[in-house]
Amino acid sequence: MELSIEFRDGILWATVTGQVTLGESTKMCSVTCDAAVQSGVDRILVDASGADGDISDLDRYRLGETMAAYYITKPLDFKIAIVGNPPLVNGFVPLVASNRGITTETFSETTPAVKWLNHFAAREVARSKQPADLFEAVDEADRHFQEAKAGYKEALAIVADSGYSPDGNLALRQRAQEYDRAVKQYSEAVTTWLAYMETNREEALKLIRKEREGVNEDPDVARDPAKTEGSLGQ
Repeated sequence: MELSIEFRDGILWATVTGQVTLGESTKMCSVTCDAAVQSGVDRILVDASGADGDISDLDRYRLGETMAAYYITKPLDFKIAIVGNPPLVNGFVPLVASNRGITTETFSETTPAVKWLNHFAAREVARSKQPADLFEAVDEADRHFQEAKAGYKEALAIVADSGYSPDGNLALRQRAQEYDRAVKQYSEAVTTWLAYMETNREEALKLIRKEREGVNEDPDVARDPAKTEGSLGQ
């Protein structure tokens, strides 16, 4: 098992390759944490998509427990995204760590993992962000939330039709994790937008009015001003 660490746009990328074991995974967590603390970086992406192997649920529990116990003692409030696919990455380790106070999520690809991590950075630099970007982030999070909600309902329907099965149970569990991530993403986007509104009230209200006018605009009226005049005279 090999570990390489680099920094990209305020995120510590820890890339894991080779055969994974409990002992080396535990060591990797501490090395990654120490590197993050030394550099003052609180967002970590662990990319295990190129790693192999499988460990027992008991070892996964121990790894999540050890990871949380080590990270929680550090001066940073870590946000950790773990990227990989079953059977190696199945979401159990992040679940154990999250239950012990470490903000951790599992992803199958790096792109959504980076987006999730950047939501936390957006909260810290809301003043320097363009309001339109924050507003768009809320819309994007809402779309993601609606898609995840639909997927979860679909998985529930499959389980109801086919009864309990390992495949059905796994699909439902994955959909539930996606739904949970979407809820958190939406919550973070809205919180960031509200934080911006608190310090930039006038600019935020202008953007809201602009977006509202765009939603309420009648395309036919916009093309034919006479229709507007006629409607006002009625």
